[in-house]
Amino acid sequence: MAHIVNPYNLDVEDDDALFAGALSNGDIWIEDDDDDYTDNVLQEARDFISERNEPWVNFSRLGQHLHRAFDGINLKRLGRHDRTYKGLQQFFSDYPANFDLRQDDKKPGLYWIRTKAER
Repeated sequence: MAHIVNPYNLDVEDDDALFAGALSNGDIWIEDDDDDYTDNVLQEARDFISERNEPWVNFSRLGQHLHRAFDGINLKRLGRHDRTYKGLQQFFSDYPANFDLRQDDKKPGLYWIRTKAER
C-alpha cells in the first residue's frame, strides 16, 4: 500500500516521519529542476576536464565520470527543452561556447573534449 505524503504539510499525522524514512530509504528523492541539473552536469564536466591537466581529455572517460557522479545521466533532463539528445556527445555539441569536441585523427570513434578556457 502506498502512502502519498504532502511535503508542504509534514506535521500532520506523522507524515514528517514517513517522508523522512522514505527519503532515507531511497523510496523517494528530491531532484533539482532541469536547468539546475544541466548546469550541474556542465560544471562537473568543467571540473573533471580541468583536474586532468591535459590539453584534451578522452570523451569516454568524461562520460564514465558523469555517469558515476550523477548515478546515470538522464538525457531527457539535459540541455535545451526543445532538444532530445541521443548521447552526451550530442549534448556537449550544443555548448560550443564552452567546449571543443574533436574526433581522433587515427582512431575513428574516439573523441576528445576540452573546455574553451584550456586553449
